[in-house]
Amino acid sequence: MKYTDRKKTPLKWHRFLEYFCLPVSMIMAVYQLLSLVNELFGLQIPHLTAVLKPVLAAFGATISNLGSTFWYVVAYFGVRICMTILIVYVCFGFFSWKENARRGWLYYLLVNTIETALIAYESFMLYLKSPSVLTDLLGNYAKANGMSADIVQRGSILLSVEIFVLVINALMLILNAVYYGKRKALFTETYVQPIDAGMVIKQPEAPVPAVNEPVSAEPVMASSAAETPAEITEEPERPAVQDVPAAAEEIAAPQPADEEKPEERQRKFPLKRKKRF
Repeated sequence: MKYTDRKKTPLKWHRFLEYFCLPVSMIMAVYQLLSLVNELFGLQIPHLTAVLKPVLAAFGATISNLGSTFWYVVAYFGVRICMTILIVYVCFGFFSWKENARRGWLYYLLVNTIETALIAYESFMLYLKSPSVLTDLLGNYAKANGMSADIVQRGSILLSVEIFVLVINALMLILNAVYYGKRKALFTETYVQPIDAGMVIKQPEAPVPAVNEPVSAEPVMASSAAETPAEITEEPERPAVQDVPAAAEEIAAPQPADEEKPEERQRKFPLKRKKRF
Protein backbone atom coordinates (compact mmCIF):
# COMPACT_ATOMS: atom_id res chain seq x y z
CA MET A 1 0.00 0.00 0.00
CA LYS A 2 3.06 2.27 0.15
CA TYR A 3 2.95 3.39 -3.50
CA THR A 4 -0.84 3.19 -3.89
CA ASP A 5 -1.93 5.44 -1.02
CA ARG A 6 -1.51 9.20 -1.52
CA LYS A 7 -1.44 9.76 2.22
CA LYS A 8 1.30 7.24 3.02
CA THR A 9 3.51 7.41 -0.08
CA PRO A 10 6.60 9.69 0.23
CA LEU A 11 5.89 12.70 -2.02
CA LYS A 12 8.47 15.31 -0.99
CA TRP A 13 10.01 15.55 -4.47
CA HIS A 14 6.57 15.69 -6.06
CA ARG A 15 5.56 18.55 -3.75
CA PHE A 16 8.82 20.36 -4.52
CA LEU A 17 8.13 20.09 -8.24
CA GLU A 18 4.50 21.00 -7.82
CA TYR A 19 5.02 24.16 -5.77
CA PHE A 20 8.44 25.40 -6.93
CA CYS A 21 10.18 23.80 -9.93
CA LEU A 22 7.22 23.59 -12.28
CA PRO A 23 5.99 27.17 -11.73
CA VAL A 24 9.55 28.49 -12.23
CA SER A 25 10.00 26.35 -15.36
CA MET A 26 6.66 27.55 -16.71
CA ILE A 27 7.62 31.21 -16.18
CA MET A 28 11.00 30.68 -17.87
CA ALA A 29 9.39 28.87 -20.83
CA VAL A 30 6.86 31.65 -21.34
CA TYR A 31 9.63 34.25 -21.06
CA GLN A 32 11.78 32.49 -23.68
CA LEU A 33 8.82 32.14 -26.03
CA LEU A 34 7.98 35.83 -25.71
CA SER A 35 11.62 36.75 -26.34
CA LEU A 36 11.65 34.60 -29.46
CA VAL A 37 8.38 36.12 -30.73
CA ASN A 38 9.72 39.58 -29.96
CA GLU A 39 12.77 38.98 -32.17
CA LEU A 40 11.04 37.20 -35.03
CA PHE A 41 8.15 39.61 -35.43
CA GLY A 42 9.87 42.80 -34.29
CA LEU A 43 7.45 43.65 -31.48
CA GLN A 44 10.11 45.59 -29.54
CA ILE A 45 8.88 44.46 -26.09
CA PRO A 46 11.29 45.77 -23.44
CA HIS A 47 13.17 43.65 -20.85
CA LEU A 48 13.30 40.53 -23.02
CA THR A 49 16.39 38.44 -23.76
CA ALA A 50 17.93 38.29 -27.24
CA VAL A 51 17.93 34.65 -28.32
CA LEU A 52 18.34 34.49 -32.10
CA LYS A 53 20.28 37.65 -32.92
CA PRO A 54 23.64 36.54 -31.41
CA VAL A 55 23.44 33.15 -33.15
CA LEU A 56 22.39 34.55 -36.51
CA ALA A 57 25.05 37.28 -36.36
CA ALA A 58 27.77 34.65 -35.84
CA PHE A 59 26.66 32.86 -39.04
CA GLY A 60 26.21 36.06 -41.06
CA ALA A 61 22.42 36.08 -41.08
CA THR A 62 19.77 38.43 -39.74
CA ILE A 63 16.14 38.21 -38.67
CA SER A 64 14.94 39.72 -41.93
CA ASN A 65 17.26 37.49 -43.99
CA LEU A 66 17.60 34.05 -42.39
CA GLY A 67 19.18 32.42 -45.40
CA SER A 68 20.30 28.86 -44.75
CA THR A 69 19.18 29.02 -41.12
CA PHE A 70 15.49 29.39 -42.01
CA TRP A 71 14.39 25.82 -41.24
CA TYR A 72 16.51 25.68 -38.08
CA VAL A 73 14.77 28.79 -36.81
CA VAL A 74 11.33 27.43 -37.72
CA ALA A 75 12.07 24.11 -36.00
CA TYR A 76 13.37 25.86 -32.90
CA PHE A 77 10.31 28.12 -32.79
CA GLY A 78 7.96 25.10 -33.06
CA VAL A 79 9.80 23.25 -30.29
CA ARG A 80 9.57 26.28 -28.00
CA ILE A 81 5.80 26.55 -28.54
CA CYS A 82 5.25 22.85 -27.83
CA MET A 83 7.47 22.91 -24.75
CA THR A 84 5.69 25.96 -23.35
CA ILE A 85 2.25 24.41 -23.80
CA LEU A 86 3.48 21.14 -22.29
CA ILE A 87 5.01 22.69 -19.17
CA VAL A 88 1.88 24.80 -18.57
CA TYR A 89 -0.31 21.68 -18.78
CA VAL A 90 2.00 19.74 -16.47
CA CYS A 91 2.09 22.58 -13.94
CA PHE A 92 -1.70 22.65 -13.59
CA GLY A 93 -2.19 18.91 -14.12
CA PHE A 94 -0.06 17.96 -11.15
CA PHE A 95 -2.57 19.58 -8.80
CA SER A 96 -5.32 17.32 -10.19
CA TRP A 97 -3.18 14.13 -10.27
CA LYS A 98 -3.58 13.76 -14.02
CA GLU A 99 -2.03 10.73 -15.68
CA ASN A 100 -1.15 12.80 -18.74
CA ALA A 101 0.56 15.37 -16.50
CA ARG A 102 2.86 12.67 -15.13
CA ARG A 103 3.71 11.51 -18.64
CA GLY A 104 4.00 15.10 -19.88
CA TRP A 105 6.64 15.89 -17.28
CA LEU A 106 8.72 12.91 -18.41
CA TYR A 107 8.28 13.91 -22.06
CA TYR A 108 9.33 17.44 -21.19
CA LEU A 109 12.53 16.16 -19.57
CA LEU A 110 13.18 13.86 -22.53
CA VAL A 111 12.82 16.64 -25.12
CA ASN A 112 14.88 18.98 -22.98
CA THR A 113 17.65 16.39 -22.72
CA ILE A 114 17.64 15.77 -26.48
CA GLU A 115 17.71 19.50 -27.16
CA THR A 116 20.65 20.00 -24.79
CA ALA A 117 22.48 17.09 -26.37
CA LEU A 118 22.04 18.55 -29.86
CA ILE A 119 23.24 22.00 -28.74
CA ALA A 120 26.28 20.46 -27.04
CA TYR A 121 27.08 18.42 -30.14
CA GLU A 122 26.75 21.43 -32.48
CA SER A 123 28.87 23.56 -30.15
CA PHE A 124 31.57 20.89 -30.03
CA MET A 125 31.60 20.49 -33.83
CA LEU A 126 31.68 24.27 -34.24
CA TYR A 127 34.58 24.53 -31.80
CA LEU A 128 36.54 21.96 -33.77
CA LYS A 129 35.89 23.54 -37.19
CA SER A 130 36.00 27.25 -36.45
CA PRO A 131 36.65 28.30 -32.83
CA SER A 132 36.45 31.96 -33.84
CA VAL A 133 32.79 31.58 -34.86
CA LEU A 134 31.99 30.06 -31.46
CA THR A 135 33.86 32.87 -29.72
CA ASP A 136 31.95 35.47 -31.74
CA LEU A 137 28.69 33.76 -30.87
CA LEU A 138 29.47 33.95 -27.15
CA GLY A 139 30.58 37.56 -27.43
CA ASN A 140 27.47 38.59 -29.34
CA TYR A 141 25.26 36.83 -26.81
CA ALA A 142 26.98 38.59 -23.91
CA LYS A 143 26.69 42.02 -25.55
CA ALA A 144 23.05 41.52 -26.54
CA ASN A 145 22.08 40.65 -22.96
CA GLY A 146 24.23 43.23 -21.19
CA MET A 147 26.90 40.82 -19.96
CA SER A 148 30.64 41.21 -19.86
CA ALA A 149 32.43 39.65 -22.83
CA ASP A 150 35.56 38.90 -20.81
CA ILE A 151 34.10 35.80 -19.17
CA VAL A 152 33.25 34.13 -22.48
CA GLN A 153 36.43 34.63 -24.50
CA ARG A 154 37.16 30.92 -24.70
CA GLY A 155 34.90 28.40 -26.41
CA SER A 156 35.78 25.67 -23.90
CA ILE A 157 33.65 27.46 -21.29
CA LEU A 158 30.56 26.99 -23.43
CA LEU A 159 31.36 23.34 -23.99
CA SER A 160 31.84 22.77 -20.26
CA VAL A 161 28.55 24.45 -19.46
CA GLU A 162 26.69 22.51 -22.15
CA ILE A 163 28.12 19.18 -21.01
CA PHE A 164 27.25 19.95 -17.38
CA VAL A 165 23.67 20.87 -18.32
CA LEU A 166 23.38 17.71 -20.44
CA VAL A 167 24.48 15.51 -17.51
CA ILE A 168 22.03 17.23 -15.15
CA ASN A 169 19.15 16.83 -17.60
CA ALA A 170 19.96 13.16 -18.19
CA LEU A 171 20.05 12.47 -14.44
CA MET A 172 16.78 14.33 -13.97
CA LEU A 173 15.15 12.23 -16.68
CA ILE A 174 16.35 8.91 -15.24
CA LEU A 175 15.55 9.71 -11.61
CA ASN A 176 12.12 11.12 -12.38
CA ALA A 177 11.28 8.14 -14.59
CA VAL A 178 12.09 5.77 -11.70
CA TYR A 179 10.34 8.00 -9.16
CA TYR A 180 7.07 8.35 -11.05
CA GLY A 181 7.23 4.81 -12.35
CA LYS A 182 6.78 3.55 -8.78
CA ARG A 183 3.99 6.06 -8.14
CA LYS A 184 2.11 5.32 -11.35
CA ALA A 185 -0.96 4.08 -9.47
CA LEU A 186 -1.45 7.49 -7.83
CA PHE A 187 -2.12 9.21 -11.19
CA THR A 188 -4.92 7.02 -12.52
CA GLU A 189 -8.26 8.57 -13.46
CA THR A 190 -10.16 5.91 -11.46
CA TYR A 191 -8.08 6.28 -8.31
CA VAL A 192 -9.81 5.25 -5.07
CA GLN A 193 -8.28 5.98 -1.68
CA PRO A 194 -7.60 2.58 -0.03
CA ILE A 195 -9.05 1.87 3.40
CA ASP A 196 -6.53 1.62 6.22
CA ALA A 197 -6.08 -1.96 7.36
CA GLY A 198 -5.85 -0.90 11.01
CA MET A 199 -9.02 1.16 10.88
CA VAL A 200 -11.88 -0.31 12.91
CA ILE A 201 -15.28 0.39 11.42
CA LYS A 202 -17.98 0.46 14.10
CA GLN A 203 -21.29 -1.08 13.15
CA PRO A 204 -24.56 -0.06 14.80
CA GLU A 205 -25.42 -2.37 17.69
CA ALA A 206 -28.80 -4.08 17.70
CA PRO A 207 -30.97 -3.38 20.79
CA VAL A 208 -30.95 -6.26 23.28
CA PRO A 209 -34.46 -7.06 24.68
CA ALA A 210 -34.85 -7.28 28.44
CA VAL A 211 -35.15 -10.85 29.77
CA ASN A 212 -36.86 -10.43 33.14
CA GLU A 213 -39.36 -7.73 32.24
CA PRO A 214 -42.85 -8.96 31.30
CA VAL A 215 -44.03 -8.14 27.87
CA SER A 216 -47.52 -6.64 27.73
CA ALA A 217 -49.93 -7.25 24.94
CA GLU A 218 -50.38 -3.62 23.96
CA PRO A 219 -46.81 -3.06 22.62
CA VAL A 220 -47.07 -6.30 20.67
CA MET A 221 -50.27 -5.20 19.07
CA ALA A 222 -48.74 -1.82 18.29
CA SER A 223 -45.66 -3.36 16.71
CA SER A 224 -47.70 -5.81 14.69
CA ALA A 225 -49.88 -2.98 13.54
CA ALA A 226 -46.85 -0.97 12.55
CA GLU A 227 -45.32 -3.87 10.64
CA THR A 228 -48.46 -4.79 8.68
CA PRO A 229 -49.78 -1.84 6.69
CA ALA A 230 -53.07 -3.59 5.96
CA GLU A 231 -56.18 -2.28 7.67
CA ILE A 232 -57.41 -4.22 10.72
CA THR A 233 -61.17 -4.87 10.75
CA GLU A 234 -62.89 -4.88 14.08
CA GLU A 235 -64.69 -8.06 15.08
CA PRO A 236 -68.34 -7.77 16.17
CA GLU A 237 -68.88 -7.96 19.88
CA ARG A 238 -70.27 -11.21 21.16
CA PRO A 239 -73.12 -11.19 23.63
CA ALA A 240 -72.05 -11.80 27.18
CA VAL A 241 -72.97 -15.24 28.52
CA GLN A 242 -74.65 -15.09 31.87
CA ASP A 243 -73.41 -17.42 34.52
CA VAL A 244 -75.93 -20.19 35.34
CA PRO A 245 -75.76 -21.86 38.72
CA ALA A 246 -74.56 -25.40 38.71
CA ALA A 247 -77.63 -26.66 40.57
CA ALA A 248 -79.98 -25.26 37.97
CA GLU A 249 -78.02 -26.91 35.22
CA GLU A 250 -78.33 -30.28 36.99
CA ILE A 251 -82.07 -29.85 37.44
CA ALA A 252 -82.68 -28.68 33.88
CA ALA A 253 -80.64 -31.43 32.34
CA PRO A 254 -82.93 -34.18 30.97
CA GLN A 255 -82.53 -37.63 32.44
CA PRO A 256 -82.27 -40.64 30.20
CA ALA A 257 -85.47 -42.63 29.70
CA ASP A 258 -83.96 -46.04 30.21
CA GLU A 259 -82.68 -45.15 33.63
CA GLU A 260 -84.91 -46.50 36.35
CA LYS A 261 -85.49 -45.15 39.84
CA PRO A 262 -84.38 -47.23 42.82
CA GLU A 263 -87.97 -47.37 44.21
CA GLU A 264 -89.33 -48.94 41.06
CA ARG A 265 -86.58 -51.54 41.19
CA GLN A 266 -87.60 -52.52 44.66
CA ARG A 267 -91.22 -52.94 43.63
CA LYS A 268 -90.40 -55.12 40.69
CA PHE A 269 -88.14 -57.35 42.65
CA PRO A 270 -89.62 -57.63 46.18
CA LEU A 271 -87.48 -59.15 48.83
CA LYS A 272 -88.49 -62.62 49.97
CA ARG A 273 -89.19 -63.00 53.60
CA LYS A 274 -87.47 -65.76 55.51
CA LYS A 275 -89.53 -68.45 56.98
CA ARG A 276 -89.54 -68.77 60.67
CA PHE A 277 -89.32 -72.22 62.17
